[in-house]
Amino acid sequence: MNSWITNRSMHTWTEEEISILKANADLTSEEIRSRFFPDLTISNINSARRKYDCRKDRNWKPEKIERFCALYSKGGWNAVKKDPEFSDMSKKAINGAAHRYNVHSAASHPTTWTEEEKDICREWLAIPEKERPPRRELAKRIPAHSENGIKDMCRRLKTD
Repeated sequence: MNSWITNRSMHTWTEEEISILKANADLTSEEIRSRFFPDLTISNINSARRKYDCRKDRNWKPEKIERFCALYSKGGWNAVKKDPEFSDMSKKAINGAAHRYNVHSAASHPTTWTEEEKDICREWLAIPEKERPPRRELAKRIPAHSENGIKDMCRRLKTD
């Protein structure tokens, strides 16, 4: 028999332990483990947080939800991640919260380029190739479009 199967611990959570998880939803799983459950694995803790709905964003005040939704709809998970209030969230957690709050990002599938965005690309293209900053720097200035979308636009502008 595989050792990982025999070593895998199944933990039965008590009401008191679930209360600890809910009361400390702002902590990371690693912090919860080190403070309260050193004998459990991170996987045990993450599974319980999902099962018993003990995630950080469940206790958000309406103002925080509104801020999150505004950031996400404007620039997707990347815009949310850049905000100090949400910087500790993973991409998966951000996208999960967006799904729960039924908010969609304009950055996911922008349909049009503004002239201002095209001008930023033109300015970047005007810099001699060896002196140009990386395309990532350009993408930071145009958060509504992906790096591949920006690369495509720059290629189109170059041939115009």
